[in-house]
Amino acid sequence: MKVYLAGGFESEWRSTIKKSWLHEQFDFIDPQEKENRKEFSVEEYICWDLYQIKNCDIVFCYISKDNPSGYGACVELGYAEALGKTVITVIEKNHPKYKYILFTKGVSDVVYDALS
Repeated sequence: MKVYLAGGFESEWRSTIKKSWLHEQFDFIDPQEKENRKEFSVEEYICWDLYQIKNCDIVFCYISKDNPSGYGACVELGYAEALGKTVITVIEKNHPKYKYILFTKGVSDVVYDALS
């Protein structure tokens, strides 16, 4: 199963997920590991992300309090839901835009309020 890891780049949360889930069962698609990702235009970045979501089985999204907006993740979650993907979301309660980000509950199969 392919798992797309959506969310901010401010912490090492992706490493935590990769270590805590059984590696043998999941192939992680991690946008942070894209070659030359800093050289991508916004359009190229979006295209790559949406392509990966289209070709994955599960979208795991972590919207941490340190994520400045979470709006990109919201787009990814809505797209994943429209494609019928399984969507697992973690939204930290103390996110500065929590009441707006909370809207993602409607497009998530499971929602948690903490990563651990």
